[in-house]
Amino acid sequence: MDNFSPQQAVESARALRRDILEFEEKFPLLPSEQTQMPRFTWAQLERQLEDLSRLSTCSQDQVRSVIAMLRLKALSAPPELLLRELLVAASILLEEDLVEDLSADN
Repeated sequence: MDNFSPQQAVESARALRRDILEFEEKFPLLPSEQTQMPRFTWAQLERQLEDLSRLSTCSQDQVRSVIAMLRLKALSAPPELLLRELLVAASILLEEDLVEDLSADN
């Protein structure tokens, strides 16, 4: 992991806070009586992404790196923002081969 100077760390924290505030403005909290998703662990998420990565050219190291990034973000981001980041990460991990497959069909 990169070492940040104190100024870079502060700027990174400010950027994350801006992202969170923008997200919360766009997606206000829903009422608490909403049906909850089933719970799963970080290990289960990593295991499933590693298995899915076998369908693409992504390495298991790349999956582990994505999980590490998500775990850090989970410390301060609202759950729905974390869900969004997870969906984006999963699509990126699988997208490269999807684009190649679509190109081959044409």
